[in-house]
Amino acid sequence: PAGAASGLAGLLDDGQRAITIGLNAESGVGGFLEPGAKVDIVARLADRSTGQQITRTSAQQVTILAVGGRLTPGPVEVPPGTPPPPPASNVTI
Repeated sequence: PAGAASGLAGLLDDGQRAITIGLNAESGVGGFLEPGAKVDIVARLADRSTGQQITRTSAQQVTILAVGGRLTPGPVEVPPGTPPPPPASNVTI
């Protein structure tokens, strides 16, 4: 909106916060995540009573604001003859 800050701050409304989550090949859905995509956040924890690993959905339909440092969806343009960038190691929601 007019008068909004640039970058990530321009994507957040008053009172909102962003958090960055690290990725690996599995959690990053094989590199197919894009800014603007909706995802569920799943946590794997140790059950206090049994010590076994349990999985719980902690948030649903969360919007990805950034993938790595990229704030806009779409292909990353690289000059001809340049190798593509490595997959992002984090997302910001």
